[in-house]
Amino acid sequence: MNQKLAEARILAARKMPYMTHQVMTLIPVERPGLGTMAVDEYCRLNFDPAFLEDRGLKHLAFVVLHEAIHVWGRHGKRCLRLLGEKPAPDRLAIWRQAVDAGPRQTHSPRDCDHRYQREQGAKRPCFGIGRDWQRPA
Repeated sequence: MNQKLAEARILAARKMPYMTHQVMTLIPVERPGLGTMAVDEYCRLNFDPAFLEDRGLKHLAFVVLHEAIHVWGRHGKRCLRLLGEKPAPDRLAIWRQAVDAGPRQTHSPRDCDHRYQREQGAKRPCFGIGRDWQRPA
C-alpha cells in the first residue's frame, strides 16, 4: 500500500474515530491517471498516486473520510438501484452532486486543520456530524 495513503487513513481514523472501521475496510486500488480518489460499491478506494503526491496529509485524510462516507451511505448501491446500470450522463451528474452534498455537510477540508479553526473562532473542533458548534465562515 502507498505509505502516504496509509498515513492519511490513520489520521482520518483519529479525526473521526466512529468511522475507523469504515476507513480501514476500504481496499486501496492504485489507478494511475484517475486524477483523484473514488470509491465503488465494493469498498474499493481507487486512487491516483500523482493525486497523493500533490496533496498534504490532512487534505488526504479529509478525502479518505469523504469517500468512506460514500460507502457508509451505500451511495454506489443506491445509484444502481435508482438509476440502473447505464444511467444517462445528465442524471448521473445530478446524482453525483446530490450524494456529495452529504459528506460535505458532515465535514470540510478546513476541519482537518484545527489551527485554522482556532484562527477563525470555532468554539471547538468541528469534525463530526453534530451541529452544536459554529462552523467557520
